[in-house]
Amino acid sequence: MNEIKKIVAPKKPKGRPKIELNLVELERLSTLNCTMEEIALFFDVPLRTLEHKYTHEPEVRKAIDKGRASGKLSLRRKQIQIMDESNNATMAIWLGKQILGQTDKQEITQEINVEERKVLDLSKLTDDDLNTIERALKYAVVEPSESREDETLPKVVHKRSMANNRAK
Repeated sequence: MNEIKKIVAPKKPKGRPKIELNLVELERLSTLNCTMEEIALFFDVPLRTLEHKYTHEPEVRKAIDKGRASGKLSLRRKQIQIMDESNNATMAIWLGKQILGQTDKQEITQEINVEERKVLDLSKLTDDDLNTIERALKYAVVEPSESREDETLPKVVHKRSMANNRAK
């Protein structure tokens, strides 16, 4: 009898192939103060992949952070050199503001007056309280012709208290 042999196909890898970054190049690019987008374009990887590697792979984070720190140190050194050699501090100041986050000292003070407003919750008042308020308002409410012509004044202050007045 002929034996039937099964041919097993080789397994295909699942997902995308793992992307390996050259850590020396990564640190060099970071020293030049390249943005994450520029680094991703250089390595031809999606920006999200680079950001994921920075977040989850300590060696990638270390290379980028070390490169950026080295770049800032070089920039500070160059600032001092420019000021010493040419007495032209404009470029050194501009680079410091752009890359090192240096700023001109500015003090800004602002006074803010906040008015506190209170809200009356009439639902917490008793019927007697509402009746007292209604009687007091009868003397305070004036006809529109006596006050401002554009305003309309309410005729009923509180319906519940009016109902109670009729019952009494």
